[in-house]
Amino acid sequence: MGQKKRYEWVKDYVDRYVNLINSGRFESIDLLAREKEAHLPKYLYKYYSANEFCISSIVNNSVYLTKPADFNDPFDSFILKDEKLFVKKMMINSVIKDRTTEFGSANHFSEIEYYSLYNAPITSRNSSYSGYKEGFESLLSRILRSKANQFQHEVYLSKAEFYHEVAQIMKNVREKTFYISCFSHFESETEFENQTVMWSHYAKNHTGICVKYSVKSFELEEPIRESILCGMYPVSYTSRVPMLGYRDFSSAIKNMDGDYEWSNHTHRKLFKMVLTKSRFWSYENEWRLVLDANIGDLIMNQSLPFFKVDSIYLGCRMKSDIKLLFKKLTNQLNVKLFESTLADNRLALTYNMINNETKIYNESIQHYKYNLNKEEKSNNNVISQFLKEYDLVRREMQK
Repeated sequence: MGQKKRYEWVKDYVDRYVNLINSGRFESIDLLAREKEAHLPKYLYKYYSANEFCISSIVNNSVYLTKPADFNDPFDSFILKDEKLFVKKMMINSVIKDRTTEFGSANHFSEIEYYSLYNAPITSRNSSYSGYKEGFESLLSRILRSKANQFQHEVYLSKAEFYHEVAQIMKNVREKTFYISCFSHFESETEFENQTVMWSHYAKNHTGICVKYSVKSFELEEPIRESILCGMYPVSYTSRVPMLGYRDFSSAIKNMDGDYEWSNHTHRKLFKMVLTKSRFWSYENEWRLVLDANIGDLIMNQSLPFFKVDSIYLGCRMKSDIKLLFKKLTNQLNVKLFESTLADNRLALTYNMINNETKIYNESIQHYKYNLNKEEKSNNNVISQFLKEYDLVRREMQK
């Protein structure tokens, strides 16, 4: 089954979810969350470098969320704009129309000039059918050369202000709109074994880890459960990416906090933008947890409780002393631990469990949000102790 058919539910679901957020009718969100359960994969995978954020996420059973502006790849979730139509229409309706007289003057546009600007294409083009048509900004510059200097200055200043307005809107939306955490989904163990590039890109050249999460929503508490279920989506890989345009910019309203409030149409478009990536990234088989900034108060220190950790896989280049530390940690947390090695008969990895004494998760253990240590030590102590040992080992290896 192709990706398009498999995920055809996403567009309608996003529309209904965004409408629900904007309406403030959160009492209906439980029904939408239950509907999502049928679409979720059984497992999700996340690759990490072996660092403090990684250990904290494992011990606290949480995930770290990032704003798109802070992603390593500047093109990832980069919201595109098409501002030229917005600038043209704002210039026509707010500047040129009010400065037009029948015959024009050094300080006015004529009606002929007005209609030529009104009908001008956004950019210049040459067609075998209609011939050459000068673009709006080029035509505006040519007309203004015959006007008074002060009039030119005022018109150009207005145009610059409209471009600045778009720039402010784009800066705000790129920095504040969403919190995102990224995962991969594999249809089979074989597909997971064959995926070696992710280790290079996201697990520090096979020296980090991959965490396998068991996607079972009943383990989560409300309202976090609803937010995670409603916020999980597969990424669409396509060469066509939506853009913000005239309708979006003209409907943006700046509130008292300096942020922008969007129409439902624009909000849905923004949501779909962060779920769209170039086809070059399709090998990632990515799912994303996307939380709207409107419900960002659920996030503490950019972290959110998440599904239980089912297994941890160690990179094939991880040093043996670091492996021992992870073995000790996973034994404390009752998590399966696998080491990876290069397969001898194909370009893939093989995984072997190395903590056989570990007990598989017992479904009766429900309180993993803040206290996963069976000996009832605080999670901060577990993390602190692990990092101390990790730092000692790392410094010893550097000697």
